[in-house]
Amino acid sequence: MFSVPRGQQFSVDPFMIKGSQSYAVVSNGEVYGIFVSGLPIFEDRPLTAPDEIENALTAYYASQNYSPGVTFEDVHAGIASVSDDYQKGEDKCRILTGTDRTECKSFEGCQKACYSVTSFCLNIALGSGRAFVDEIWEFENNSIALDSAYLNESTAYAQLLDGITHAEAVAYLDALMGVNRAATTASKSALYDGYSYCFEPDYALPVITNMQLTAQKRYALSEPFFTLAEKAKLVRSRTSNALEAMSAQAKDEAAAQAAKDAALAAQNAPPEPLQNASSPEPAAQADSGFPIALAGAGILALMIIAGIYLAFFSKKKGKGL
Repeated sequence: MFSVPRGQQFSVDPFMIKGSQSYAVVSNGEVYGIFVSGLPIFEDRPLTAPDEIENALTAYYASQNYSPGVTFEDVHAGIASVSDDYQKGEDKCRILTGTDRTECKSFEGCQKACYSVTSFCLNIALGSGRAFVDEIWEFENNSIALDSAYLNESTAYAQLLDGITHAEAVAYLDALMGVNRAATTASKSALYDGYSYCFEPDYALPVITNMQLTAQKRYALSEPFFTLAEKAKLVRSRTSNALEAMSAQAKDEAAAQAAKDAALAAQNAPPEPLQNASSPEPAAQADSGFPIALAGAGILALMIIAGIYLAFFSKKKGKGL
C-alpha cells in the first residue's frame, strides 16, 4: 500500500481536512500517502496534486500535535543568564597560575607565567614536568573556546529575529550544542580534579543542558512544517509509484484471466463440422467472435482494476505489501 516497503509496519491514521474525513498512511513516522473520502463508488480518493497534498499534510501534522510556530526566546534568555558565571572562577584560577599577568598563548608563555607567580606553581611544574604547564595552557584554550561558543550562540539567535528558516533553526541548535560541549570540556580541566590546584568554576552545565533539550524538543514539534514542500513532493512520488504499480498489476491479472478464459472456451468448444473444400466460407464468420471477445476482456479488465483499486485503498492496519 502506497509503496510501503515489504514487511514494514504501517498504520492508517484518520484526521479531518476542512470537515472531510481523511486518512494518512504512515510508516516509521513517514507519510506514504493521503486519501480522502468521496463518493461511495470511489470511497477513498488518493491525493496526487501538490497543493492538495501540502494542505493535507498541514492538517495531518496539526492533528498530531505538531506546531507550525517555534520560538527560542526563552532558551536564549536562559543561556545568556549563565554566560558569565564561569568567568569569576576562572579569574581566580588565573591568579594562581600567573596567567592573569602574563600571556599564556604558548607552552613557553604559560611556563613563564607559572614560574613568575609563586613558588607553589613553580614547585608543581618542576615536580610534574611538562604535563602541569600543558594543563595551564589547555585551561586557557578551553576558556577561549567557551567564550567563542557563547558568542556563536548569540549570533545564531540574532539570525532568528526576522523569522526562522529551517537552516537557521538547525544552526541555532548546533550553536547550543557547541556551548554544551565547550562548557563540558572546560569543566574537565585537570587543574580542578587532577591537581586540585583551583576550585572548579560554575559552568552552569545543568542549565545549559536543560536549555538545549528544550530547544531540541521544540524544534522536533515544528520540524515537519519547515520541510512541508519537500515532504509533499515525496508523498506525491510515493503515491504515483503505488498507483502505477497497482495499475500494472491489474492489467497483468486481467490479461492472465482473459488468457485463461480463452483457453477454457477453446477446450469446451464443440468440434467444428467438416466442410466441403469447394464450399466458400461465409465472409463474416472469420471475424464474428473477435469484437465480442475483445469487449468481454475489456469489461473484465475494468472490473478487476476497479476491484483492486478499491481494495488497495481500504482502511486497515497491517504490513506493507
